[in-house]
Amino acid sequence: MSLQQSRASLMMMGLLSAVVGLSACQKQSEPEPTLNEKIEADQDIAMSAEPAEPNDPAINDPSATEVAQDTVANVETPVAEVAYVCNPELKLNALYNDDADSVTLTTPEGEITLQPSGEGAYEAATTIDGKEGITQWRVAHGQEQRASGVLRTTTGEGSDVTAYECNASGS
Repeated sequence: MSLQQSRASLMMMGLLSAVVGLSACQKQSEPEPTLNEKIEADQDIAMSAEPAEPNDPAINDPSATEVAQDTVANVETPVAEVAYVCNPELKLNALYNDDADSVTLTTPEGEITLQPSGEGAYEAATTIDGKEGITQWRVAHGQEQRASGVLRTTTGEGSDVTAYECNASGS
């Protein structure tokens, strides 16, 4: 063999080994596992013999006795009762029923239920003691707060109007 032939042969061998080395380093896509292969792989995972810790604490339903002894109750109700002290002197309790959209006023003279006549205003066609006349109640400064109000009453046609300025007894 001549020197030229050996060089060619070495060069071919080097080139062939480079090609083989490069092809071995390239990524080859693996075929997607079938559904059966996935199931088999999941079954092969060892499970712990220890029970898992629960994420949520257990919820214990209270017995009827425990509930009966409970002294705190949060009940959302559409009824609110407010006690007022009025000037001239009068004590007044107002029971607001938001569902019925009415207010019941209770005084030493009697009790009357008034129907709405405007925003924060209520009216009835009789007096608090049930006689002929008009009773009007207006909540001042916010329907939700009901911190103050004005009561107006008349006792028959042409009679004088008596007005009371009322403040909630807690204000």
